[in-house]
Amino acid sequence: MRFPHRLLLPLLIAPPLVAGGPYIERVEQFEPDGDRLQKAREKIANHREIEIRRDFSFPSWHKRPPFQDQPGTLFCTGCHLPYPHTERWNRAFLNMHSQFIACGTCHFRPEGLRLTYRWLDYRTKRPAQGEFQIDRPPEKRRPRETALKITPFLGEGPALPFRDDPWSLELLKKWRSAPLEGKAALWVKIHAPLKEGGAPCDRCHREKGPLFDPKALGASEDQDFLIRHNQIAELFRRYHLDQNPKAKIRILEMLR
Repeated sequence: MRFPHRLLLPLLIAPPLVAGGPYIERVEQFEPDGDRLQKAREKIANHREIEIRRDFSFPSWHKRPPFQDQPGTLFCTGCHLPYPHTERWNRAFLNMHSQFIACGTCHFRPEGLRLTYRWLDYRTKRPAQGEFQIDRPPEKRRPRETALKITPFLGEGPALPFRDDPWSLELLKKWRSAPLEGKAALWVKIHAPLKEGGAPCDRCHREKGPLFDPKALGASEDQDFLIRHNQIAELFRRYHLDQNPKAKIRILEMLR
């Protein structure tokens, strides 16, 4: 039996995802208060642009590949750098995670909503199959595709908007034309639905009830075990580094 091509075409071409509903709703409904506005004014007034060194090395033993901007349309990169964590004691580990985990996975934690987590390609704006490399030795790891990230979904759509969505572009337009007071109000509203400190390490690196099931996202049995029982996350937890970031750590402790 033959089907006309025009009947098959809608089945072959998936419609674009509608993104950002729960986040946008919370931004629009939030009313900034005096304390938050004052904090935002100070942050904006004291902001200094960071110059990225794109070819960075310490001769002759430590060389980093040339810096590359993250491809795609992740909402937060409209303002934040691809490596956004600059102040916290564990910033190197957080920035490493940002290569394959969307900002909203850790920072957007709304009460009363049941979010799910999937790989999303931020170039095509469609779900895709990502890849875990945790059990591979460095010499066998492939270059990571940083446009693919584990992303929060509500129903069939991403919980946060894309950077080039009409709502996001209008927001950017308002920001560029606003005086300091207007920028402060926008800053507060944009960040109000987000948790500043993000999720703790053991929200994902735990045996029971992690934020998402690694195997459902393509992890093997060995990878699932290594993610749930991550040695570095267990080290941070053992030393209570969230409460005591200046604690001294012996490298040998990582072998326990």
